[in-house]
Amino acid sequence: MIRPLTPVLAALAMAAPASAAVQPFPKDFRTQMINSKMNTSAGAIDVLYVTPNGRLVLLEAKLWRNPESRRKVIGQILDYAKELSKWNYETLDAAVRAARRADSRDPKASSLYDIVKAKRR
Repeated sequence: MIRPLTPVLAALAMAAPASAAVQPFPKDFRTQMINSKMNTSAGAIDVLYVTPNGRLVLLEAKLWRNPESRRKVIGQILDYAKELSKWNYETLDAAVRAARRADSRDPKASSLYDIVKAKRR
């Protein structure tokens, strides 16, 4: 049986964010992976990162084969960003906790604040 490639790409992107970039990140660009498959009304975000200054970074994992898939990825990311722009912190935090609980990496479902705070130590 052939495994779908999206989960493999998402796992790689979680382990090494720079590997998923179409173009290299600037040397001073740092992110922290928050979770994978976070649900929104626009669909599930493949991987969510946060920068040290609190900006969200969305990753949509797809094979980069043709112009149509590129347009689809850009459209999906715009849909996710539009949805997230409507959320307040409490809504975002609840979605992060639910996604972390679902993927069982964090059974106690730490808050977004606690995840970032722990990484800064």
